[in-house]
Amino acid sequence: MKNMKKSMFIAAIATMVLAGCTKDESIVEQQEIGFQPLAYKASQTKAETTGDETGSTTTNQQTTDNVITDAFYPVNGPTFGLFAYQLEGVEEGTFDAANASANLYIYNKPVKYTAGNWRTDPKSFWPLQGSLTFIAYSPFGVSASHSINKVAKNEGTTKLSSVLTITDFQADTEGQKDLMWSNLSKDKTSNGTVNNYPEESSTYAGVPITFNHALCRIKITAKTAENYSGFATYKIKKIEVANLKDNATLTVTDDKATWSDPTTALGTASGNDNVFDFFAPDAEANYVTLNSTTASAVNYKNEETTGNGLLAIPQSLDANVKLLVTYTMTVDPDGTGSAPAVVTEITKPVTLNTQLASLEQNKVYTLNLSISANEILYSPDVIDWTPQGAEYAVPEV
Repeated sequence: MKNMKKSMFIAAIATMVLAGCTKDESIVEQQEIGFQPLAYKASQTKAETTGDETGSTTTNQQTTDNVITDAFYPVNGPTFGLFAYQLEGVEEGTFDAANASANLYIYNKPVKYTAGNWRTDPKSFWPLQGSLTFIAYSPFGVSASHSINKVAKNEGTTKLSSVLTITDFQADTEGQKDLMWSNLSKDKTSNGTVNNYPEESSTYAGVPITFNHALCRIKITAKTAENYSGFATYKIKKIEVANLKDNATLTVTDDKATWSDPTTALGTASGNDNVFDFFAPDAEANYVTLNSTTASAVNYKNEETTGNGLLAIPQSLDANVKLLVTYTMTVDPDGTGSAPAVVTEITKPVTLNTQLASLEQNKVYTLNLSISANEILYSPDVIDWTPQGAEYAVPEV
């Protein structure tokens, strides 16, 4: 009994000592990894189908449907995917160090805005030692893979090389996705400085993730070369795109992106052949009326509230890539509207590579159409009087 009490006493002391150690030791609390996604703003490019300059402007919006049009990744934007790698040690603790090594830390996890912060689900936490290097893509769900490879550097040393691959991506013509990839965010050991979204009153901290648009956007405007009001009214009825390509693989190697050559016609996935509708309203009331030399927007899929344009894979353009523009000309014979109108319709092909040799990523191309008419000119002539050779006698008066 005495020995039992002694054992219980020793056990109690041991428990107290352990508890005391736990209380007095300083334990590092694991910190959740947060993110600060940004988006590079696409540059603006104009292409005139007639060669005359027409200014066009683009209104940047925080979030419009599936296209990010500003330099902030909207909190209601698509979930993006992320990879992270850990670099350990002092000498090899930076991504660009010679002979550095990296271990996979986070593999293709979705990141979304939840409870005031961008975070993975389930949550991710910073390691106890070493740094992390991140790369991301958007939207989550496309066929993405990533690898870190060791490549020759110099003098017998190696360096780390990042390769992100998006396989067989299709821009398609329905449910388009604004495909983006991020620059490497290297050698991070904690969440970054506080960032404030313009549309949010709250602030948060996280790893900076800077996205680049992988696709390009095509927008169309139209005008008349002169003011034809008082005689005729022109309306854009339909615009089709022919032989633009789709389905390619994006490879991002060390922050440099390249596309493979697209293999199919854009629109094939949605049941179209090599021609698809850019603008095809179902009623004349939605045709685009051209009343002056001021350009009017011809919005893709008649998106009156967004006007984001068509997303397409960057590619070279050959002579087969065309716009097929259908428009009507309505003539008012007496200029008052009282006489029956005369309506004619025509479809004209517009070859794009006369102005654009290629489409490049992260650019917005505005194609400015100009419709002209040949004025009717007149050459008046008068048939001269015919002189008579004889004189005629008339009765005396």
